Amino acid sequence: MLRVVRVAGPAALVAVSVAALLVALAIGGGAAPQLLEDPGAVVRYGLPTASMLVNLAAAGMIGSIGLVLFVFPGDS
Repeated sequence: MLRVVRVAGPAALVAVSVAALLVALAIGGGAAPQLLEDPGAVVRYGLPTASMLVNLAAAGMIGSIGLVLFVFPGDS
């Protein structure tokens, strides 16, 4: 049961982040085709998705470094 919980948390975070990103792109018009030199749907949706994944990975890395530095005792 513990392994399912370990996997479900990050998977839910990524799933909700992708859903929020797609809703934001649709409502905000960030993925609307441009009139001149449209890069295509792959770039319009792929660039924000890649940026979101990089930001999530950076937040996870900085959070784990902070956990190691400030929460765990120094002699272990």
